[in-house]
Amino acid sequence: MKKISIISVLIFMLLILTSCFSTRLDLFTISLVEDRFYYADNDPVFYMDKEITYFTIELTSMNKTVLEKDEFEKNTMGDFSKDEIELYEIYLYIGFDGQAPTYYDLTFEGRANPGRSNAYKFTIESFTSSNYPIYIVFDLNQNQSNELKEIRVDIKDNETVGPNKKGASFRVTCENKITYQSQPFSSHLDNDQEIMLISTKEELELYIDRINQLGLDEDYLDNYNYYLNSVLEKSYFFSYKVLILIDLALSSTNIRISVNSIETIDNNLNVIIDKLTPEVGDTVIQVWGTLIEVNTNGIDYDSVSYEYNEVTDSSKFYIKSYSYYFQYFNDEESKFIIKDYESLEDYIELVMNYDGGYNYQGKTLYINHLRKYDEVYFNSNSLIIINYNAGSGSALINYKDFRIEDNNLIVILNYYTPSIGTDDIKPWNLIFEVSNELEFKDFEFSFKVNNMK
Repeated sequence: MKKISIISVLIFMLLILTSCFSTRLDLFTISLVEDRFYYADNDPVFYMDKEITYFTIELTSMNKTVLEKDEFEKNTMGDFSKDEIELYEIYLYIGFDGQAPTYYDLTFEGRANPGRSNAYKFTIESFTSSNYPIYIVFDLNQNQSNELKEIRVDIKDNETVGPNKKGASFRVTCENKITYQSQPFSSHLDNDQEIMLISTKEELELYIDRINQLGLDEDYLDNYNYYLNSVLEKSYFFSYKVLILIDLALSSTNIRISVNSIETIDNNLNVIIDKLTPEVGDTVIQVWGTLIEVNTNGIDYDSVSYEYNEVTDSSKFYIKSYSYYFQYFNDEESKFIIKDYESLEDYIELVMNYDGGYNYQGKTLYINHLRKYDEVYFNSNSLIIINYNAGSGSALINYKDFRIEDNNLIVILNYYTPSIGTDDIKPWNLIFEVSNELEFKDFEFSFKVNNMK
């Protein structure tokens, strides 16, 4: 019996060793392609408490072959899925905290580990104050056509000891996925202009100069320019983003519209806007204005257009959400229902009386947003406010859905937690526009927790 047990253990160990030392072609089944991969999500990603705001990988074939045991020059790598390893140049650009992207040298280390498929390991020159080597792993993913479309990136934290490591894990894609963030905004475009693209600092300065000549109320103008001037202060904002301004005159206050998506047509941006037109409504003109920050991933776009997507399901417009993060609130101030203009003024005063905070610029934008609601808005809508302090600055919260239970409105929020995140506390200050077609007495919010992929 003892001999049989020993043999079983030996067979088991042999199987483990066999899997660990699979052949190169067994492990690497996805071929490299000449393309540019970029981070194209709105989810914030942090490395060592710095936000990664720009990340691209470019692969170019060098049309030559090498051996796995060869010494690879900096910024080259091998395609291990080929019988004869094809040599590629690899270019890495990373931008932190909205600053200009920087080119970083990569040293190819080959297989990430003996048993991990389609994963390559590199050493990257340090972008922290220490001299610790930084390891980065590229894990290839394919689509249904077995083509390389996505790379999972793991940047290892080799400085921090213990469970509070601050590495980063995210995905980059070669598909031109347009991501954006929008906010209500009175664009004051020319009478014959409904949409405008601002893609350079000079274009933004010209726009601000024109706005300042319109004779608007000075207090209003100061608040209006606050955001635009904050963009000007970010010297490299337009290296990876553009602004879209929209000013649409609608024939009725009963018409509802919202941004659905942004697509590319050739080298142009096209904004898809959901539009619901009721069968019966007033004939009072309303102006719908919005500002959209679009992540361009370094692509230069020539122009912008828009088109309506007519919809019939009114529930799509029952709740609209907007996210800010500027101020920690007490637990008793975590949620508010605002059903009239006087209550809104009281809440704005409460916010203004808070000193300091997480992000003063965000506070100004938040208050400006609230001030756009007037007495007319509350005739058919209300506001819900949620202030929540997330346990990690790397967590992401956004609106998912709602339901009604026992005359209470349940607001469901996605709560994305990274596998490795920062241990700081980040406030989320959420505004929800709620149609009075939703009847409820009180509300609460709940989280659907997901691992951030």
